[in-house]
Amino acid sequence: MFGYIIRKIRGSSLKKLNETMLKESVEDKKYNEPISTVLERNLEIIKGILRDSSDVTFHEFNFGHERRFKGALIFINSMADKVEIHKNILQPLMYDILLLKKDVDMDFTKIDNIRKNIISITDNLKVTLLRDVIENLFSGATILLIDGSKEALAVKSGKPESVL
Repeated sequence: MFGYIIRKIRGSSLKKLNETMLKESVEDKKYNEPISTVLERNLEIIKGILRDSSDVTFHEFNFGHERRFKGALIFINSMADKVEIHKNILQPLMYDILLLKKDVDMDFTKIDNIRKNIISITDNLKVTLLRDVIENLFSGATILLIDGSKEALAVKSGKPESVL
């Protein structure tokens, strides 16, 4: 009798464990997939992973001539330097690009064009997997995603450390 009850308990525990592992493996597949060219899809997945954390900021914006490119910045408020983000990422993308001649047709869906020609912070990294986006975000980087790009830019924009 006790053997039967123990087997039932073990069986239900193993079933719950398998269900949990299956659920985690499905989430891991989503976590390990490459960055999509559709900005909204990337933001939806990242928001799902972060579960609407109140410390994470998602800032969507349009840039380029005629504001034809769409981008998003993601950063953790307590780890990011907002002044640096505005001065060295947002301002160059939203305003400094307008100083380029209109006939200069630079493809801003290519992260390397932004990385080499627009953003002035040299400590940046091109990433192609959502896992790398999340890992860099948790290490204090600001993430730049562009609609139409399969890549993201992780820009180190952490708050300066205070001297005691």
